[in-house]
Amino acid sequence: MLTIKEAAETLLTNPVDYNARANLMWCATLALNGLTTAGVGVEGYPMHMIEHSLSALYDIPHGAGLAIVTPAWMRYHSTRSPERFALFADKIFCIRKDSVEEQAKIGIDSFEQWLRTIGTPTRLRDVGIPTTDITKIAENAVMLAQRWNLKNYTKEVISQILSLA
Repeated sequence: MLTIKEAAETLLTNPVDYNARANLMWCATLALNGLTTAGVGVEGYPMHMIEHSLSALYDIPHGAGLAIVTPAWMRYHSTRSPERFALFADKIFCIRKDSVEEQAKIGIDSFEQWLRTIGTPTRLRDVGIPTTDITKIAENAVMLAQRWNLKNYTKEVISQILSLA
C-alpha cells in the first residue's frame, strides 16, 4: 500500500515517470496473484465480490468500484475488529491515537480522503448510483458470495456495507 501511494502520487505530478509506473504495475501484479496470501489459507476478497456487482450493473471500472466499496467495507468491519484497522492507520498514514476505535476511524477516513485526492470516486453518489438501488446491488452480490463460499455475506450484510458507501 505504501508503494502504491507513493507511485500514484508521483504519477499525478509526472505521468511519464517510468519507475513510478513500473512500481504501480508490479503492485497490481502482486495484488491478487496469490503470492501475498500463500500459506495463510483461503482468502475471500469480499470487497471485490461486492464491487463485481457495481461493474456488472453500472459499467463502472473495477478500480473505481473498489474505491467506493473498500472504505465502506473497512468501516463495517472496523466495528468488529478495530485493532486491524488501527494498525492500518498506523502503518499507512502514521496515525496514532489512544483509542483503537478512534485510530481505526481516522485511518479509514484518511484512506478515503487519499482516494479522493488521486481522483477516484469514493461514494455511490459519485458515480450516479442512488441509494434506492442498494437492494438490487446486494441481491446481485449475494449470488456471488454464495459461489465464493462467503457465508457471512448475506444480502443484509452487503446492504449494510453499501449503505456506508
